[in-house]
This record gives sequence, C-alpha cells and structure tokens, in this order.
Amino acid sequence: MPKYVNKFRIGISLLLALLYAYSLFGASDHFSLTPFREAHTAISSYYMAKGESSFLAYEVPVLGQPWAVPMEFPLFQWIASKLGGTDIHVLRWAGRLLSLAFWGGCLWMAFLISRLSPLERNDRLWLLALLAGAPIFSAYSTTFLIESFALFFALGYLWSFLCLRSQFSFGVLALTCAFGILTALSKPSTWAPFAGVIIMATGLDFLIGLKKKDNVKNAFVNLLVSGIAVMGPLVAALIWVRFCDAIKLENPLTRRLTSEGLSEWAYGSLSQKLSLDVWCVIFVKQWLLIFGFVAVLVPFVLLGVGWSAFKEKTVKAPMLWLLVALGGYFSAPIVFSNLHFRHDYYLFANGFFLIAAFVLSMSCLRQKFSAKAVTWFYCLTVVSAILVSLGYMGIRKSLAEPAEDVLIREIQQLDLNGPIVYFGFDWSSKIPYEVEQRALMLRMSDSKHPDYLEAMQLNQNLNWTVIVVGDVSYDAIATETAKNLGGGFDYEKEFWPGMRLISRVPLAGNGTVISGINILNRITERLEGEEIPAGGLVYLHSWMTPSPKGESAFELILRRGDEVFFIDGKEKKLFRFRNYFKSNAELTVS
Repeated sequence: MPKYVNKFRIGISLLLALLYAYSLFGASDHFSLTPFREAHTAISSYYMAKGESSFLAYEVPVLGQPWAVPMEFPLFQWIASKLGGTDIHVLRWAGRLLSLAFWGGCLWMAFLISRLSPLERNDRLWLLALLAGAPIFSAYSTTFLIESFALFFALGYLWSFLCLRSQFSFGVLALTCAFGILTALSKPSTWAPFAGVIIMATGLDFLIGLKKKDNVKNAFVNLLVSGIAVMGPLVAALIWVRFCDAIKLENPLTRRLTSEGLSEWAYGSLSQKLSLDVWCVIFVKQWLLIFGFVAVLVPFVLLGVGWSAFKEKTVKAPMLWLLVALGGYFSAPIVFSNLHFRHDYYLFANGFFLIAAFVLSMSCLRQKFSAKAVTWFYCLTVVSAILVSLGYMGIRKSLAEPAEDVLIREIQQLDLNGPIVYFGFDWSSKIPYEVEQRALMLRMSDSKHPDYLEAMQLNQNLNWTVIVVGDVSYDAIATETAKNLGGGFDYEKEFWPGMRLISRVPLAGNGTVISGINILNRITERLEGEEIPAGGLVYLHSWMTPSPKGESAFELILRRGDEVFFIDGKEKKLFRFRNYFKSNAELTVS
C-alpha cells in the first residue's frame, strides 16, 4: 500500500477525532442545534424517568391536560430515561451519548452493507470516512434526537434485505421485518427512503428476472418476499399513527398535531413541490451538509459516470447500485418536501444514499483515473466536509436566546410547585424542560376562541403559578387567563422589553431585567430605514458588501415570521429573538 495513503488515513483520523470532540463537548450544557426538537425528546424522557408518564401514551407536558402527545414510538426516550434519571443535566448527557452510540452502530451497519456491494475495500473505507465527516452526521449524531437511533434500524433493514436477496431464509425475513418495523415506528420519514430503495431494487430484479425466462419463478418469489418486507413495517406504522391520533384528539391544542393536521406540513404543497426556488434551497443546503464546498464538483462526477456508461452502452452492477442509491436520496425530499426544506436534520435519513452514490461513482472512475488521483479527490472531499462541519457547528452551537435565558433564570429563582402558562412561545419544550415545570403554551390571542375556552375548562383545576407574556399582543388574553384560573396573580414584572411575568408568588427584584440589550439596539440600528421583507434576508454586512452600519467582519440578519436571527461576527454568536417584530421593532435603549 502506498505510504501517502497511510498518511492520509492518519491525518483524517486525527481530524475526525477533533471534530467529534467538538461535536460532543461544544455547548454541551444546552440544546443548540435544534432546541425545539431536542427539548421535545428530552422532556418526554424526563417525565418517564420521574414515573409520571406512561410508555405508549407518553407525555410531552407543554400543552396542558391531558398531557400526552405521542409522536414517534418512544423506545429511544425510554432508554434515555433509564440511563439519565431525573437530573436534567445528567439526562441531557445520557441522550447525547445514546445518540452517539447508535451513530457508531450506523457506521458498523454501513460497513456491513458495503461488504455486500460491488465496492472494493479502499472505497468501503472512504465510505465510512465520508459518513463520519459529513456535517449533517457529525453535528446531529451527538444531539438529544432519535435520528441516529432510527437510522441504525433503517440500515439494519437494508442490510438484512440484501442478505435476504443473496439467500432466502425465514429467519432473515423475520429480521428484515423487525428492523423495518422498528424504523417505521421510530421515524416514518427515515423508513420511507429505505423502503423506496427496497421497492426499486425489487423492481429491477423483477424486470431482469422476466428478461431471463429461466428465472421467472424466482422473480415472482422475490417480489412476494419484498412485499412482505415493506408491508409489515407500513402496517405497523399505520397502527401506531392511528393510536397517536386518538390520543391527540382528547386535547383541543393537540388536534392540529394529528397525522391529518400535519399532512401538508410533512409532505408540502403541490406548488412547493413544483417550485424551483424550493428545490434549489433543498439541494444546495443538503449537498453542502454532506460534502462541504466540494459539493460543487460532485454533480460533475455523477454526470461523468453516467455519460461513460451511456457511451459504453452497458449497465454494470455498480451502475445499478448507483441508480438505486440516487433514487433513495431523491425520494425523501420528493415525498417530504416541506420537512427537507424547513429542517436540516431530516437529511440524516437519506444522506447515506447520497454518499453511497458518490462512492459508487468514484469506484467506477478507478478504471479511468489513477489510484492516486482518486485518493486525492476522496481526501479533498473528506477534509472539505470536516471544515464545513466545524463552521456549521460553530454557528449553530453559538446559538443564544437572551430573552429566554433571562426568563429561565427568573423562573429558577422562584419557589414554584406548579405548572406555568406561556403566551407567544409556540410549543417549544426548551423552557419547560430547563425549569422542570409542566406548561400550557398558547399562541392564540382571542379569549373567545373555542380551543382556548376548552383548554381553560380542562386545566382550571391545577395550581398554575406563573403566566409568561411573550409580547404586548397577548396582554388582554393573559389578564383574562389570570381570572379564569382563579385569580391571585398579584405580582408582575417586565423581565425583557415587551415581555412580562404575572405570578402568584413574589418575584425577585423590581423593574426590568435586561441582559444583552445592546444586541437588540444593534439590530434596531441596522434595520432603521430598511425595507423589511416578510421573510428571509433582511440585512447583510461583509467585506464584499460592506455597510456603514456594520461593526465586524460579518453580520447577517434574517427574518422568519416575527422572529429575528442575527449572526454577529463581533460576538461570534447566532442570536435569536422571538416576537421581535411585535415587541422590539421600535425599541431604542440608551
């Protein structure tokens, strides 16, 4: 083996070790990559650990009574609860380490799959390096999420299916169905592209079998076996979804979270699926989160291999595997368009197929280019992915939400033994998890709304201690809620501009507690006189596009609804402010 190959492997191994050390220990004391989803998973585990939540109809206690909001099958949450217990800091580490352990299992499963593929040994090792270095995997494999947990079973599903294709046995068929059912129950959006790959591979086998007349019987047998492997998990997932929907219908605030209510959110609209802008966002974002900046060259690699196969007029095994892998990757955003458009971490489900397609392409190019050239390109791709991983995590892990941090500290200072009402914080579990109190999180501002009235009836018997008002538009309904919950909310305090606490217990200090208010001032100064769009980029300052208002090498302000995100090169942080365009748009503080 050439010496330069060993040097590459040693160097990349050291870079990967550094990358995962940063991924695991950087900002390990809070949820930063996706606070909403991480806290949602963590709070379910917390109340399981406390023994206050059942297993199947498990609680996500942020939308009032009844507290149950089952989404994915809660096996991951249950294991985390057993490992972490009721200390929220220990539990956070338990969830993150559990996720990382299953990511290690994913790499092992990927290697087993590669051994059944037409890849050579060197390509199989580069497959693992690319998986480990990809920003999407290195970043999210250490979060309190079920992504690596579900992907482990999905890869096991694919591996056992490939074993089944080579030699049928009822034991392997049962194993395939078991892996598939665990994947579909854990996360249907992860199961779907793997089921799609099984369907595509079966279709190709069927067509080839029909062409070879002596294999017609085997073609129909394979079709039947694959049908069982796909239908078993599908039926299990549908049963689980029906059960979850029945639970959600018991609460007026969770009825919108049924499978029917979330269908457009998950699948996207037809206009979205036909939008060129949407697909540009999806593919640019996802290819960067897989390959880093080398992503601009990867399409040429894929097209070159396709053109070569077309000229040779032959379709060999690696090419068939390549086509199926690409189908597996593209099928996920085609089906779940909005999820892949809105969130980064859904790429965790189908990113494996894109990397597999790239490695299959590189294996084909070995016949046309020198081994050294192929190795150099592999190395460049892995290093590119690692560098983008560090930058991506550097931004995401620097996430700061000053208003919410102040709110958490304020609540933690109080002697509370009862749940809290929140207005204007969506239904994010982050604050309820950190303060260890159940919650009723409301978004409506109309006290005559039927859902609000029903929620009041269901929750008025509890000892509500504090009402948090996220912005001035909720003042009237917050006052009405204080009366509906029995009164006694005699203490009030503005803890952030436009945000206040109404409490039954004395509040610490007087007046407004403001931390990081200079960031709000800077945002307000930069937006003064600007035309503010409904969403997207609002302000940019960089060395290429300097602004006289800018203070650092780079500043970027984005708007999403009434929220503002500020990437600040001076503080080297990503700031987020909820309800900014309601409460703070006219703010000026000296």
